[in-house]
Amino acid sequence: MIMGANIGTSVTNGIVALTQAGDREQFRKAFSCANVHDMFNWLTAFTLLIVECLTGYLETVTGKLVENVGYHPAAKGNVKSPDFLKALTRPLTENLIKLDKAVLKGWAQNDPKYDNASTILKTRCGAVEEGQGPSCHFLFAYLGPEGWNIGETYIGVLLLGISLVMLCSCLIGMVKVLNSILGSKVKNVIENVINADIPVRGLGWLTGYLAMVLGALLTILVQSSSVFTSTLTPLAGAGLISLERAYPLTLGSNLGTTTTSILASLAAGGLNVKSALQIALVHLMFNVTGILIFYPIPAMRWPIYIARALGNTTSKYRWFALVYLLFMF
Repeated sequence: MIMGANIGTSVTNGIVALTQAGDREQFRKAFSCANVHDMFNWLTAFTLLIVECLTGYLETVTGKLVENVGYHPAAKGNVKSPDFLKALTRPLTENLIKLDKAVLKGWAQNDPKYDNASTILKTRCGAVEEGQGPSCHFLFAYLGPEGWNIGETYIGVLLLGISLVMLCSCLIGMVKVLNSILGSKVKNVIENVINADIPVRGLGWLTGYLAMVLGALLTILVQSSSVFTSTLTPLAGAGLISLERAYPLTLGSNLGTTTTSILASLAAGGLNVKSALQIALVHLMFNVTGILIFYPIPAMRWPIYIARALGNTTSKYRWFALVYLLFMF
């Protein structure tokens, strides 16, 4: 499931790249950048799934790492992941949808108390006077059981549609703003600075690793590899970031996103902390091992070569992008 999640998170980039399909050259660069993430995750999953089935490598290594992690009576499971962007997003999301986390947790743990729960939408958000209508005032409350009751599947599809429209609109806007405010001279300066190696003789090879660290730090801040790598895609399309520089940034982003699951595992607390931490470390080891296979040796940087070939194909046959997304995901 962790391997599948890594593959699934890279589909966003491909969708974002489609927003630049109007210009063949921009589309070629953007689709190549999007695919470098796809190819790394696909190749790593393919390789490590075989290795894991044959040797149990990830299970053994992570098992050793959590060997001395034990239950402590004082552990209350109150560790929370720092959501830096919640302050900006909560006002909007809380007016759209509110989920009852107690029901989700009850279903996950097969708690008999929640056997008869029919919805994961919140139906009680505070003090409610008898005889009043829906007690939760958010947009989708009126589509749930206390309103039109269209079914949670349709609510989910609507939310997905809204999310994709907002994502694509913001990124199309960003691309247009970038192209309008960056003159050719400014573009050349930025391109040369970002894509240049460290100007110290013999240390140029360190540039990629520094880019990896930067990608990890920025992903920790935004708490999502999809957000970070989807931002790289239009920048690559505009010619500001080369494929060779986007690759280590993407790998760093894959490492940074594992901090979310590690922090979440600490919130499990009690008797579950060992298992939770182990699967979070599986996520980390998956990405670390993939980087060790497909980055340090230049000849092994297959994701770059494959992504460039896919980008070139897509620039000639733009319909290929849709076929690729449907087939691969």
